[in-house]
Amino acid sequence: MRFFELRSSFTTCVFLSGLVCAPVFHGSFAWADCIDTARRTPTRTTITRLPPFPAIPCDLSMLGEEEIRQLTFQVVDHKLSTYPTTRSAGRRVAKFRSTGLFASFEPSQEEVAKVARQYDLIMLVAARSHLVPVMKQYNPSLKVLMYFDSGLTPQASLIDAGSVDEQNTEWLVTYHPEWLLKDGWGNPIKGESYWPDPGNQEWQAFFAEKLNRALELTGDVWDGVLLDQFLGFHNSHRDYAGTELQVNYGNDSEFQAAQLSFLQGVSSMVSVPIVPNVEGLSIVTTPSFFSQAVEVSGGAEAEVFVMEAASSAGYSPPENIKRYIEVALNAPKDKLILLNSPTAGIAGDVDWTLYAYFTYLLVAAPDRQVYWTFKEGISAIPHYWYREFDLDLGLPLEGVKVIGDLWNRAFENADVVVNPTVNWRSYAFRGIYYDVLGRRLRSPLKVAPHSGLLLVKKTSILQ
Repeated sequence: MRFFELRSSFTTCVFLSGLVCAPVFHGSFAWADCIDTARRTPTRTTITRLPPFPAIPCDLSMLGEEEIRQLTFQVVDHKLSTYPTTRSAGRRVAKFRSTGLFASFEPSQEEVAKVARQYDLIMLVAARSHLVPVMKQYNPSLKVLMYFDSGLTPQASLIDAGSVDEQNTEWLVTYHPEWLLKDGWGNPIKGESYWPDPGNQEWQAFFAEKLNRALELTGDVWDGVLLDQFLGFHNSHRDYAGTELQVNYGNDSEFQAAQLSFLQGVSSMVSVPIVPNVEGLSIVTTPSFFSQAVEVSGGAEAEVFVMEAASSAGYSPPENIKRYIEVALNAPKDKLILLNSPTAGIAGDVDWTLYAYFTYLLVAAPDRQVYWTFKEGISAIPHYWYREFDLDLGLPLEGVKVIGDLWNRAFENADVVVNPTVNWRSYAFRGIYYDVLGRRLRSPLKVAPHSGLLLVKKTSILQ
């Protein structure tokens, strides 16, 4: 049986060119906002053909609850229609993971089966803990992380330390204000959340106690915890969450030291690995902070790998991407490194997604726990599956090579080339290569800006 909560009212959308209504997920579920679902025609050579996005009426105010529910599952099943019937993990070098899957609705058994077979790692909210053993029936090697927040937002159950039991956020603010970050007037800083003082050892012990309790209440079925909003600067709460400036820590170094102290202290008291979602800008400006977070915990998540937003204006500059690649390659092989790319709206974008995917291939390896995903509009709905994901590239033969402004990596059955710049570049090669359509390539190749391509050595992998 499918189930989800429905908001009591809807926002009536206006018909615009290329715009339809799309789902907005919070603690409950509603189709509310008109977002752009127009899809660009791919300009790169690809073996992926995404099916046309289903027509969805923009004015939903007259629809009933059951009709809106069916619209939701129409989109979910539409995306899942692109998933292979068999699992390709045994032959592929890439490792795929999800972000916030099924957060606001209950999937069907068939949907769970399709997702579980293809992903290597999945993140779920605590309310979906009953799906974990089901998913592992379809894929015993699957890792599943429980979502948990660094802040204190009491609106939902089991999503942070203030929503586990009766010692909730209100109790914390009343009886332990000394555990919270303060502004210049001595008041707790607050946006949508209160923000605890990460360096306070009593808070660390309390947080670990509540996290362990949440794991216990959900059946101890998890392989780890994704700790969201692990901020990296002393002014991040003001800039990111709209609070007053906290004064507990006067500079970035002091605040980062407190964050690492929190992560190290809590990791030693919690029964499963913790993987913090580290603020993306800190990876670029202070990569040592990200690397230290990896060292003292179970790994780390990097949120804006390759693209900072799902638009042509959101391409990350090469020097930023290079930092992400470096911290991923320098991480111990047993640590979880999660790379995310916001590549498209809900209707998908082949060019953007393949650019991010080919860049990820520069660091993917069977012996590394480096996972990649892309955000297609809404995290709760699965993304499309691209046929390039399943190609058997073979084992990597070498690390990343820099050839002028291009990045290259050789695998047994293909080479990957990435152009992270804003200009067309030329790539010269020796030997016999084919594109993903099986056509013989001639040197030199013209590589488009912000793109990647595969140079196939064995056309048998294309069959």
